[in-house]
Amino acid sequence: MFNKLKQFIATLLTLVMFFVPTASVFAQSIDEVSVAEAVYNLETKVENTLLNFLN
Repeated sequence: MFNKLKQFIATLLTLVMFFVPTASVFAQSIDEVSVAEAVYNLETKVENTLLNFLN
């Protein structure tokens, strides 16, 4: 059960790490740098939280 949860969270982390930079590039392309910064900050918080949970 716990291993499946860890696998799910690792998959979620992978998806977040893939989609958030894409969202950042898109936000910058429409000249919304503040949106890109907010998305990047959110990614960093999510990533740190999940990495702490996995360790």
